[in-house]
Amino acid sequence: MIPTWIIRGTFCNSHVKGPGDTDLPDRSVWFDRLDLRAIRQRIFDNDGLIVSDTKYDKWQPYDGVLFPKHIDASFKKDGYGVVINTNAVKMKFGTWR
Repeated sequence: MIPTWIIRGTFCNSHVKGPGDTDLPDRSVWFDRLDLRAIRQRIFDNDGLIVSDTKYDKWQPYDGVLFPKHIDASFKKDGYGVVINTNAVKMKFGTWR
């Protein structure tokens, strides 16, 4: 039997600060090409160095809103990271809609 490989491609959208500033990116966001969910975000400082690198995975609907069950964030300049795994999410819509 021939193995089947599934390669999930991504799109990367890089944001630059603005005209007259620098061509260095402010942030980059990766989207899964199949469902267009954000899967990764990098935020850069003014010198173009990575401030944070966050990965989002296992998206689940909570109160009709998709939210990642697994968030893995690393803050390279500060030398630490955090992994968040959610079991339940309570959305409070009245405060920001």
